[in-house]
Amino acid sequence: MKKALRFAGLAAFAIGLVAFILLMAGTGLYYKYEVGSTVSITKIAGTTVLFGSKEPIAIGSIVIGEAVTKLAPMALIAWILIIVALVILLVGALFPLFKIKAIDKVAGALNLVAVLALVAAGVMLFFTRASFISANEIGENTAKALHLGGAYIVAAIVSICGGVTAILPAIFDFVANRK
Repeated sequence: MKKALRFAGLAAFAIGLVAFILLMAGTGLYYKYEVGSTVSITKIAGTTVLFGSKEPIAIGSIVIGEAVTKLAPMALIAWILIIVALVILLVGALFPLFKIKAIDKVAGALNLVAVLALVAAGVMLFFTRASFISANEIGENTAKALHLGGAYIVAAIVSICGGVTAILPAIFDFVANRK
């Protein structure tokens, strides 16, 4: 039974890692707008949503200004929560392999923190669009054209699934410590 729990922790780690990679590599948001009969889509990278960006505005080779995109605070907080959960899940999976008993007393609490971090991160990712609109002071018409990217939707769902998977070791640690 204990071996299966370790694998549940590793599975939750792998699922959380997928969410982390999707946030970094995927499309965070996109604008979908129509010009005449043509539909145009402009993608905003996940790293731009997470950290913001500054891009030069140039006419030919002359730089006339800088376009600043501010980060979406909800996405950044979710990203940090996913990192915290990954560290906790990795520690929880590796310490028993090295027979380190120091963490046994708090293993259940740490797993519970990982569960809460992953589920909270998943929920926060669904609010990334609103956070981005607020941070960048986007107008109403442009906000209607802004949509959450597929990678962020999948990352949110995967993060919540990782939290559900991580709850198994937390429940069994608490039950084992009560006896």
